[in-house]
Amino acid sequence: MNDPLTFIDTFTPDRIEASLRPWLSRDQSDRKVKKLSVSPEVIKERLAVVASYIDWRLNNAQRAVSVRREPQKCVAIEAARASIASTLHNLEPTQSSAPQQEGLSQAEVSRLLDIIEPAHPRNPWARGTSRAAVGLRKRNQLIVLLMLAFGPRRGDILKLHTGDAKTHGPEPELWIRRRPDDPNDSRVWEPNSKTNERILPLDPLLTRAVNDYINEFRPLIPKYKKSPYLFLA
Repeated sequence: MNDPLTFIDTFTPDRIEASLRPWLSRDQSDRKVKKLSVSPEVIKERLAVVASYIDWRLNNAQRAVSVRREPQKCVAIEAARASIASTLHNLEPTQSSAPQQEGLSQAEVSRLLDIIEPAHPRNPWARGTSRAAVGLRKRNQLIVLLMLAFGPRRGDILKLHTGDAKTHGPEPELWIRRRPDDPNDSRVWEPNSKTNERILPLDPLLTRAVNDYINEFRPLIPKYKKSPYLFLA
């Protein structure tokens, strides 16, 4: 930035928005798989760094200009500092740029709990009254109950073993464990837990639901003895 006025002429708001903003949105990491765009928080931090650096350079350039001999140049640099700062600030992602995640309302949760009851007429899973159909509805009901109670990831649920569920004793619990590259997992797309291992306490309702599924309905699935996983297709 040897000539601040030349820099100011080229660093226009249109050029900032067309070139700088997309570049700052890129994933600059060395990861093998890159994201198409970084998070709004990262973009905001990068813009703040750029704004601070440019303002520092222009401020130094302005201080080197004699107000008495070059008043117009001094005023131009000051105006450019304000304009560039405003442009960069306006490029910061707003709260509305990322969709706000909202949980279910209490009424929606109550409605969901009703519908996932195996005998409910609007239950969407496995029509019929056979034990296999009821077992499928029981399995899906248990998955939804666990998600509502603890908010686990899909990988957490799909990696559960039957041995992770302790339904007997004074403190029933469910272990969430990490099992990367599990030799027992024959699925083409192996799910994986991305969270830390943890123990989830089971209340009486969940304890009974887990116990009933393991003892009564999971055995209805063909070849269930050959898999350690709690939830089978």
